[in-house]
Amino acid sequence: MDLDTLLTHHLEKAWDGETLFALLRPQAGDLSVVDRRVLIQEKVDRVLEDGRQVVQWQALCLLQACAEIATLSEAEADLIPTILAPWADRGLLTEKPESVSGSRRCKDAGALRSGLENYIWPNRHNASWAWDAVRQFKAAATGGLEGAPQAGVLNEAEIIVPLYEEEGCLARLILRALAGCGELRVFPDPRFMPFVEYDADFLTSLEQAIDYVCSSDLLNARPEFDVRWRIQRTDDMALYVLKGSSAGAAFALTLSRLLAALTPEAN
Repeated sequence: MDLDTLLTHHLEKAWDGETLFALLRPQAGDLSVVDRRVLIQEKVDRVLEDGRQVVQWQALCLLQACAEIATLSEAEADLIPTILAPWADRGLLTEKPESVSGSRRCKDAGALRSGLENYIWPNRHNASWAWDAVRQFKAAATGGLEGAPQAGVLNEAEIIVPLYEEEGCLARLILRALAGCGELRVFPDPRFMPFVEYDADFLTSLEQAIDYVCSSDLLNARPEFDVRWRIQRTDDMALYVLKGSSAGAAFALTLSRLLAALTPEAN
């Protein structure tokens, strides 16, 4: 199935994440990355006027931009503003003032990652999320889809959690540490979790878990890595919404294990 057919006639199948990730890969299908951008722009402009599935369509736009940036070399990083301009014009992301963006670049980061740091990303996304998406698209282009999730992974931790709001099913909570900017940014997996919606209780429990771990004795210094997280049902059914606070304690425990394994100086 091509991208146009999926977005036009089988949209309910699009929001499982991995399906669209595969179709957005730079080498996938007959459309160039620029043609895909134009296609998505046309559909997004119609859909967003109706206010339908805004979170999912915004994530699709950002993923498309990351797929296009993944085709660039470090020497072509000056093209990032051109690629992101259509989405900035639509209010999906905002360019930082030069005084801020220049001071927030990652230490020893390449030009592509530094270019992503120049923008304020929407919702639960951030520049580390975008860079991880770019890195996974690049890995998929060279090593196939199987190797993409492992791109840049330093370590991982996993736990089984109940999802009471999903008819009591079980799920795997997977946290992976990635080389970061020294700010311990935590973000959902851009390949598997880009279209999942969260309610206020879930987001609050997630933020409280992160704040609790980051204020604990585990951190004598800010880690030089970020954390990508994913929740996957054990029955492999698609996950579209995460509700409630039931995963907060499990998230704090798993994040603590991950940090303890990667910060040997911690108490």
